[in-house]
Amino acid sequence: MTLPEIVDSLRQFLRFAASRISAKDGPRLIVGIDELDKIEDDARAQQFPNDINSVPASPDFTS
Repeated sequence: MTLPEIVDSLRQFLRFAASRISAKDGPRLIVGIDELDKIEDDARAQQFPNDINSVPASPDFTS
């Protein structure tokens, strides 16, 4: 899969998961990222959260 295909698949999954959650103020889905300490390059580990921040960049998501 290409990166755009992976991002699209993840967005579809997050929309599906959020649609199954009911909360007083609307659906909420929190995604936790684990294992950042396994990324060997410190600079890459620090950049990773910024890179994945583009995944929810759509009107359906807030970060």
